Amino acid sequence: MGNLTHAAGRLAVSKVSDVVLKNLDKDREKEIVKLVDFMEKYMDGEKLDIKAMTKAAMLMEGTHDFRGFTSNKKMKTGTERTVYSITLEESDDLLTLSFTGDGFLTNMVRIMTGTLVEVGEGARKPEDMPTILMSMDRANAGKLMPPEGLTLECVEYEDNLKK
Repeated sequence: MGNLTHAAGRLAVSKVSDVVLKNLDKDREKEIVKLVDFMEKYMDGEKLDIKAMTKAAMLMEGTHDFRGFTSNKKMKTGTERTVYSITLEESDDLLTLSFTGDGFLTNMVRIMTGTLVEVGEGARKPEDMPTILMSMDRANAGKLMPPEGLTLECVEYEDNLKK
């Protein structure tokens, strides 16, 4: 197995009042309903400020010590990671956040998403991101979003990359 070069994942959050479930198995149906229930509870019908979230996301890109964005206090490996990109894509009532990096810490994407949602809600400012990153303190980052809606799309290793 080669060295990990990057991983990509997506977390979709949605504000949906009516959900149509067709041809889904019971487990998948429960997962979708959980996600909808979560977003109803946390977003409370408010429109997120996507521009502010995008600005904050750009400030999280790059190589940083993401110690404040992990729930694992006893990391045995380093906490420096490179986030190549964070994109936000809106369609109808769905907001998809996509993260690409050279690796992610335990719950890193979920905490980064929670932080971005707090920016979108107006509870934080995009300009807070460098201070949060530099603090390396979990208490300064945003809420931990639930795992429903989180998908790891791919993991690429150097051995598999075309040169």
